[in-house]
This record gives sequence, C-alpha cells and structure tokens, in this order.
Amino acid sequence: MWDVHSGISAGSINTAGLVGWEPEKTVEASEFLSNMWASVENEDVYKDWVGSGKTGFMRSCLGYISCYDTSPALEWLSGTLGHFTEIKRRFSISAADVASGEFVTFDQKNTKIEDVP
Repeated sequence: MWDVHSGISAGSINTAGLVGWEPEKTVEASEFLSNMWASVENEDVYKDWVGSGKTGFMRSCLGYISCYDTSPALEWLSGTLGHFTEIKRRFSISAADVASGEFVTFDQKNTKIEDVP
C-alpha cells in the first residue's frame, strides 16, 4: 500500500478519485477511475468561448485566460467526485494558479471534504 497519493495538474484528478476510497479497496478505486475516464466526453470538460467557433479560435487564445472555456470541467468533476464525503487516504496535489502562475500544493490527511481549502 502507498502511504501518500500525489498528483500534479490533471494527475490531481486521479488522486482525487483515489482518496475517497479506503486503502483496502484499491481495486474498486482503480475500476472507478478507469470507468470515469472511459466515459468522459470532450464537451464534459471544455467548450468554445461564446461566439468563437473554429474561425475565432486564435482570437479566443489571445482574448481569454485559455483557448477554451473549461467551466464544464468543474460541473463534471463535482458530479463525478461529489459523492465522496470523506478523505480516506493521505494525499498531496499541486497545480498552477492560473491567475498568478504560482505553483500551489494542498496536503491533507483523514479529514472531511468540506475542510479542504
């Protein structure tokens, strides 16, 4: 068994999908992750910015924080991982803060989901 699960950026999603399972349920957790990724569609995680379309893609990349609107990803993640109510494994996840560019790390052990910043 691993003592700590970790992930950076998109790997943090895998970590989030693991920490809601007890360590002895690793097979079930890996099946959950496999099914989660097998069922996700592009439109579940991103869409064109309003009015951008194919011809406005470059304008989107220059005029917005990213080339695509990733707001659907938050809804998808909330629906996919929202049934976990308790963190059952120690973890460390990191990502870049898109507003500042700073590297941000969250560490937590055995706590309620609502306690995680």
